[in-house]
Amino acid sequence: MSGPSSLLPLEEAVTLIVDAARAASIDRESVPLADAVGRTTAAEIRLDRDHPPFDRATMDGIACRAGDAIIGGVLRIDRSIPAGTDPGVAPPPGTAVRIATGAAVPPGLDAVVERERLTELDDRRVRIETDEIATGRHIHPRGIDGRRGDLAVATGTRLDAVSLGVAAACGRPHPICARRPRIAVVATGDELRAPDDPLDGPGDAVRIRDGNRPMLSATVSALGAAVVADDRVPDDLDLTTESIRSLLDRADLVITIGGVSAGDRDVVPAAAANLHLRPRLRGVRIQPGRPASAWCDSDGRLRLMALPGNPVSCLVTAHLLVRPWIDARLGLSPAAAWRTIRLAEPVRPNPNRTACRPAIATAEGAVVPRWNGSGDLPHLVGTHGIVRLPEESDDVAAGTILPWLPWSLGT
Repeated sequence: MSGPSSLLPLEEAVTLIVDAARAASIDRESVPLADAVGRTTAAEIRLDRDHPPFDRATMDGIACRAGDAIIGGVLRIDRSIPAGTDPGVAPPPGTAVRIATGAAVPPGLDAVVERERLTELDDRRVRIETDEIATGRHIHPRGIDGRRGDLAVATGTRLDAVSLGVAAACGRPHPICARRPRIAVVATGDELRAPDDPLDGPGDAVRIRDGNRPMLSATVSALGAAVVADDRVPDDLDLTTESIRSLLDRADLVITIGGVSAGDRDVVPAAAANLHLRPRLRGVRIQPGRPASAWCDSDGRLRLMALPGNPVSCLVTAHLLVRPWIDARLGLSPAAAWRTIRLAEPVRPNPNRTACRPAIATAEGAVVPRWNGSGDLPHLVGTHGIVRLPEESDDVAAGTILPWLPWSLGT
């Protein structure tokens, strides 16, 4: 592992990763609306007609000429217009049409009087009970929301419920989206066991269940990648090399957990060398997560990323380093995920490395919970994201505005 002075600052590490991600073209595919929530558009969506496409009644009542609607005045009802029905021509002056919410207003009529402002005299006559009838009352004019050809959903938009509704309204049942980058996860370590292992066998007192692999898989999936495979291997160079080799055939990026520090049994760097991958990143000046590393193929595409095995380091580096790669592969701006937040309580930073601490977002600001080091998985429960602290010797004061990276998208 590199010494402290040779560690890359976080910004430089992210730039290397993003540049490598962009060395590969973005694959596109059409996605049914039912499966498109959370996907990222790879082609813009434009309005295929005016919105609304006709003058639309926004209340149940009558459509009439505003000049005919005098308080106490009586209007004769010519006909009724339900939603989805051709409105036909305007009725003669002094008459009105019954109209439903969402129905098209006949040309020549310029106001809708809601039912609550009317008295029904009989089936064919109504009396106006308000003097507030102005031109345009309760009419949603054609094209006021947008004109045919206007941009509705930009390229690089992560589709949510609203943008899916817009796509549907624009006649796009299969929006063009960036293909989810395929990620394979490999957890390394002699000590790891499956989550359902009772750990009651010989030697199991010093073994642990693998919480990192499901945590990392869930994280990258939520960030927009597709987890196509996962594996768990002991600290063995040949087995680790073979696992990574086989997964590289199935995934755009293989992420290993553990085995990347400076110990005798940290075999991931040697496995990368066996596979003729080129070092792109070997250590980052952050806490936690310093050993994080990455390798590219001969074309400059990032193919292997190694995250530290301690769970806090694993989650933090997944968001700091893997997330920008996913965003870049989806055509998103990695920097856009960052927000700012006010620090609610003083926090001790690290004077030698950028401390990126999981924190809880409260009404008063970010609260950094006490932790027992990067192996403290339980302290992550209830946290909402990462607060980034400056490299300083003194405590960071409450009220300081700091960079904030939420775990969840769009928060």
